[in-house]
Amino acid sequence: HCISSAASDVYKRQVIYIKNVGPNKLVVLDIVASCGCTVVDCDRVPVAKGEKIAVKIVYKPDNRGYFNKSINLYCNVASSPITLRVLGDVE
Repeated sequence: HCISSAASDVYKRQVIYIKNVGPNKLVVLDIVASCGCTVVDCDRVPVAKGEKIAVKIVYKPDNRGYFNKSINLYCNVASSPITLRVLGDVE
């Protein structure tokens, strides 16, 4: 997901929705961000097939310039972790 440009003293908030396309309930077991400047939260309730879960991301820039951060969602699926990317440019 692209946060585009951001000022270095501004927190950027974004919500990403992930849809469960598998046959079983999706359960987020753990969330690991690539650095402390990215805070991630989501409900840890089982998500039924066809339903969505909201992943809330808050990014606080620590430097100016281009950024590319990763967020790993560890779930009960064979393709775990699900990796999200947050990227953009800090002015």
